Amino acid sequence: GLQLAELTEFYVISVDETTRSVIKIDTPSMPREIRDRAIFRSIINTKAKFINYLAFMLADSAETFIAENKQMELERITHGNSLTDVEISTSLFEDMVRTVYRNPERIKSIRSIVEKTDKEVIPETFNQMFAQFEKVISQIKRL
Repeated sequence: GLQLAELTEFYVISVDETTRSVIKIDTPSMPREIRDRAIFRSIINTKAKFINYLAFMLADSAETFIAENKQMELERITHGNSLTDVEISTSLFEDMVRTVYRNPERIKSIRSIVEKTDKEVIPETFNQMFAQFEKVISQIKRL
């Protein structure tokens, strides 16, 4: 009766009320890929978390990510309500362009994240922007 995200190879063995031990039992039949996707989707389950995850992944450092997040939060407070999808997409696009220039291999991981994420969690503006981005990348590679 466990959910996929709850499956594990670690088990708690209790001898009595005070003696417990955690052991790992290799489970070759565990559906690892499906389980990993279920865990990922249980964590990245809103549009805001999806955007934050990508921003963190593309940031040069944790400090850069924190600084950019604080700046976006300040802009959100200053302008009221929330930042628009356009502002978020522009920020991500700039991070993606910088990443392609510095470390193009990291961009491949974005495709992997998009494939793992529940489609309802990905903002449509991001899908459109990323499709254009991938098109441009493939054209640059041909040059």
